[in-house]
Amino acid sequence: STPKAFTQTTIGKMPQVLQDTVNNYDPAKSYLLHGVTGSCKTRAAWLMFNRGWIHHYPKEAYFLTMRSLEQAIEDGFENRTHGKVIDKFISCAILVLDDLGKERLTQRMESDLFAIIDERTSNLRPTIITTNYNGQGLNDRFNNTETGTAIIRRLKDYFVISGTA
Repeated sequence: STPKAFTQTTIGKMPQVLQDTVNNYDPAKSYLLHGVTGSCKTRAAWLMFNRGWIHHYPKEAYFLTMRSLEQAIEDGFENRTHGKVIDKFISCAILVLDDLGKERLTQRMESDLFAIIDERTSNLRPTIITTNYNGQGLNDRFNNTETGTAIIRRLKDYFVISGTA
């Protein structure tokens, strides 16, 4: 379900760096879009997702806010389908995680987030992530700094990084 406002996204109103990222989007690559609140990261991710989803991956694609990911994980535990939920996000053709760092980072969430990012990057599955945080700011959000460091390393090694100040 697409937020109605996103369907009215005008690429020309985005910061130039995000316009360039959307215009040069390669659906085979992963992207990290970072910047302050209101800098059009989510709208850029939505445009990229739709280009990839519609033209390349029509059956297996998820655009999730971090709240939605948290809820899916919690529901998986409640329904005894946790492993299947995580596997669905690991194996789908394209995955967007919107607002990384705004979720409640419990030990379980950190572990699941690492599993998803680690396995997706290891298998070169395209992922688009938006965040307000830079590397250190994101790492500071993690309870286990080793997990945070490992996730950030994967983002730096496997993602095209684009963002605003």
